[in-house]
Amino acid sequence: MKGGFSFCGTDIGEIGLEYAPELEDTYVYRPAKHRIHEETYDGHNGGYFYGVSKEPKEFILRCLFDEKDVDRGFFAKVSNLFRVGRTGKLVFDRRPWCYYLATVTDLDDTGLLTYYSGTIKITMKAYYPYGRSDVFTVNRQSKDYYRIVSNTAMFEDEAQMPTTSFCQDGPITEKFSLLLANPGTERAAVGIELAGDVGKGVRICNETTGQSCKFVAMSEAQFDGRNYVFVDGLNGKTTTIINDEVKTNFLYHDEGFIELKPAFPAKRNIQVNVKGTEAYTINKLFDRNIGEDEIFANFTYKGKYLWADGWHEIESIGLDVDESSPNYYMARAQSEHIINLKTSANWSGTSLIYTMNKIIVEPVSTMKLTRLNFIYKPTFS
Repeated sequence: MKGGFSFCGTDIGEIGLEYAPELEDTYVYRPAKHRIHEETYDGHNGGYFYGVSKEPKEFILRCLFDEKDVDRGFFAKVSNLFRVGRTGKLVFDRRPWCYYLATVTDLDDTGLLTYYSGTIKITMKAYYPYGRSDVFTVNRQSKDYYRIVSNTAMFEDEAQMPTTSFCQDGPITEKFSLLLANPGTERAAVGIELAGDVGKGVRICNETTGQSCKFVAMSEAQFDGRNYVFVDGLNGKTTTIINDEVKTNFLYHDEGFIELKPAFPAKRNIQVNVKGTEAYTINKLFDRNIGEDEIFANFTYKGKYLWADGWHEIESIGLDVDESSPNYYMARAQSEHIINLKTSANWSGTSLIYTMNKIIVEPVSTMKLTRLNFIYKPTFS
């Protein structure tokens, strides 16, 4: 029996509860409340803005029960599952692809209507105020397919998912770039595993977000690939893994963490015919009938990526029209859209336009990397 959500791996239907939120608490997926960091002074015009952060995300989970004898262990089961202070995965039936790491902060079991029925209100907080997912792709045969593609930027083809592990073909010694994708709706914190020699330092930059992380003081003799340094952007810790022993050690992390910009919303089901650096599509990328034009399209899509048997950065958007035609203005409304790409390909099929994160790995002096892995999960509000 499905009750509406599960906690710590237990569906609430198994203990006789059914999730029935108040109307104002129904959309539990809204972002956590913002906190504005500011300061004002007496005798000074205005004030200072320091930034924005998210408060812990609170869940008010109202549940119903009926035909349950309160003297035969029902409340004992509820109290055992929702013990105040207990932390675990909270998963809603309507969004089974993601979970929140939530802590029970209150259990109100005083809503008895009879000895056999009533309401129970559970309050939880996700102190990391985001949901996360263990999957990056969606199967078209999934019963949740349309809900997933409407609320995420999950890939529909595993081949579209950029690799997150490098150095398998040998050490990396020169500056290089790579793409990472976050199919979620919020920025994803990134952990980085790195081994090898970093010379005077190796900086890893996300050009999409303007963030950077720097590793220092690492030698290949100490960090050979099996032994490595892990910088965890989720909790701000740096650890060394040497002979399978994990120790906190901030010596090798000189500065910064990186996050990944979310790809949602992705522009799906684009029918394209790619010839060289031009991709032709009959899909409308802008609509003059509602005031959109090439300027709007370029603002929206320039710098994003088009899938054509590989990811290709979009340089500009235009229309395939003959300006000398006497029906030029009519042609502009009916012609194919052109997507100009920075790299060439020859491919036809169903594509998508996607926000990628461009990562640059660059040595300050020299480097010889024998391990480079990026660890993260799609992240949601």
